[in-house]
Amino acid sequence: MQFYGTKDGLFEAVIRQMSAITERMLATMAGPRAGLGARVARAYLQLWEDPVTGDAVRSLVRAAVGSQRASSVLRDYFTGKLSRTKVPEEKRIGLTLAASHLLGTAVGRYLIGAPDLATAPLEELVQRVAPAIERYLATAE
Repeated sequence: MQFYGTKDGLFEAVIRQMSAITERMLATMAGPRAGLGARVARAYLQLWEDPVTGDAVRSLVRAAVGSQRASSVLRDYFTGKLSRTKVPEEKRIGLTLAASHLLGTAVGRYLIGAPDLATAPLEELVQRVAPAIERYLATAE
């Protein structure tokens, strides 16, 4: 933390590093409409399972949940990213719902360790959440 001055400074540095992760997620949405929900769910959950990105994502979410300042920084980051998409403002609720659903699944599996989520094979989770993610994203078109 000595290089960042404060916890907020460290958090903001982590947010900047998350840009590559955000771009990776946006790239999964660029493919064909068929299978979009599964593709996005798989890519998102794999971020949490990856040894490098998983640690960063878990730290980021823990910080955002535990600090109003960190929540504000994260919200501003995503608001900025969303505003630069081609999705009209009135349709962004679909993207936000998809992200919220996936975040809840990831928190249950990777942070809380809810038994059924924590032990389910990744591909089973992908197949179970994919239809909901697909519906949410359909409202973002």
